[in-house]
Amino acid sequence: LTAAQGCLREPPDYGVFRLLSAAERLAQAWQPKCDGEIAVFLNKLITDTEPNSAKRDIDPQGFNDYIAEMCRELAHEIKNFDN
Repeated sequence: LTAAQGCLREPPDYGVFRLLSAAERLAQAWQPKCDGEIAVFLNKLITDTEPNSAKRDIDPQGFNDYIAEMCRELAHEIKNFDN
């Protein structure tokens, strides 16, 4: 909720960083409770988000590619999740 409030006052592209930060924090909370492929995916999200976010201005296409790849990997994990 505070991220949504911040988006009202901040430049539009800050929202992307807020969402990536939220995804990283959720991954940090879930990762210790997971194992297997899900734990590997969450660890990758935790370790790769900050360095890839830092290249937003240096390599915009690489930044976009990172987000697209993580979305594909998340969809794969959801599709293959067994209850």
